[in-house]
Amino acid sequence: DYNYNTFVVNRAVTINAGNANFYNMGFDLTGSNITFVGGNFGVDDTVETNSVISIEGDNAYVTETVIDVFAPEDQDFIAIDIANSNGTLIYGNVITYECAYPNLDNTNYVIRAKNSPKVNITLNEITSILPFKNVDYNTRQGMDMDLAAAIGIEESDNFTLYFNVLQGYIQNTCTGFPTLDMVIICDSDNGYVGWNAIEEHDFVTEPDNPSYLYAIDLYRCNNVTIEHNELDLVSEGGTYVPGTINGTSAAYGIQLTGPYTGVLIKDNTITTADNGPNAGIYS
Repeated sequence: DYNYNTFVVNRAVTINAGNANFYNMGFDLTGSNITFVGGNFGVDDTVETNSVISIEGDNAYVTETVIDVFAPEDQDFIAIDIANSNGTLIYGNVITYECAYPNLDNTNYVIRAKNSPKVNITLNEITSILPFKNVDYNTRQGMDMDLAAAIGIEESDNFTLYFNVLQGYIQNTCTGFPTLDMVIICDSDNGYVGWNAIEEHDFVTEPDNPSYLYAIDLYRCNNVTIEHNELDLVSEGGTYVPGTINGTSAAYGIQLTGPYTGVLIKDNTITTADNGPNAGIYS
């Protein structure tokens, strides 16, 4: 009931939120060596902040939180936003994120890490209901080309994505090239993506209409291992042109865009279903 929106924590403390409830309120962890345990966060479309938990200090540890987001219209919103941090651990959280608005020019990520080496995202349960958006190749670079994703990592070497469960559903479509990545990783070397279960289901797009689904999408990442993941992508969208290998849409389990070297992909289980092009691994 306080008349402010954000708690700022600027020194090394342990916060045990227990069964505390926070409505349209967030935490900015600006100090280093902060541990945040527990807390139930509810966010609706009247929220005035742009994140639930923002991390800027080194060696942050966020665990056992329950976050339920109904994202605002015409506003950027990231549930857990990590920037310029070293050694952040996001472990054992349960996050539900829904954006019911098209938000074609806004950012909607569940977890985003930028310039944050040694970020570790492990054992989280994420349910995302996100809109399709066009990839903007003209005015944005790197991860910012994609304005929606469950997890995004950029310029964060030595990253780890381990034992997460990601369930993704499409809420709205758009004209052009409606696209959604569950995981997008850009310009980050020496990483590990293993033992994750990722589902992406599009129940919005009708046959003969485009939709572009990607479970794990990497750009210019060297020395990355992708192993033992279960990937499942389903859409009714897409078109096939008889007599050719061409069509519209995509359902790709793993996509790699170079240049890159030293990428190891093994022992993944990949299922795709789409009326356009399908691929387990596309390079």
